[in-house]
Amino acid sequence: MLETLEQSIINKDELLTKKQIDTQVYMITRAVTNAIKRSTPWSRTSSRSNEYWSQECSEAVKDTRAKYYELLRTRTTEAEETHKEARRLKVGIIRKAKAASFRKKIEEVAKDNKGA
Repeated sequence: MLETLEQSIINKDELLTKKQIDTQVYMITRAVTNAIKRSTPWSRTSSRSNEYWSQECSEAVKDTRAKYYELLRTRTTEAEETHKEARRLKVGIIRKAKAASFRKKIEEVAKDNKGA
C-alpha cells in the first residue's frame, strides 16, 4: 500500500489558494483509495466454503425455505406436496453441483500428472 501511495503524484509545493488545497486533498484521497483497493482482497475463501455452491443452489434453498414456511402457515396437503417437491428438486440440484465439482477436480488432478 505504501508503494502505491509513493507512486501517486502528490504536489509538494506550497498551497496558496483554496483550489490548490482542494486539488491536493482530492489527489491524496484518490491515492489512498487506490492503495486500499490494490492491497485489500475482495474475499477470502473459508475452510468451510463449498466450491460447488452456485447461485442455482442458493435459489433452490431459498425456494424450498419459502415453501416450508408456506406449509407451516397453511398446513394443507397441497402445501405439503409442494414443499416435498421443492425439497426433492433442491437435493437434486445440490447433488448435481457436487458431482460436477468432484469430476472437475478429478480432471484437474489427472491433467496435472502429480495426483497419483
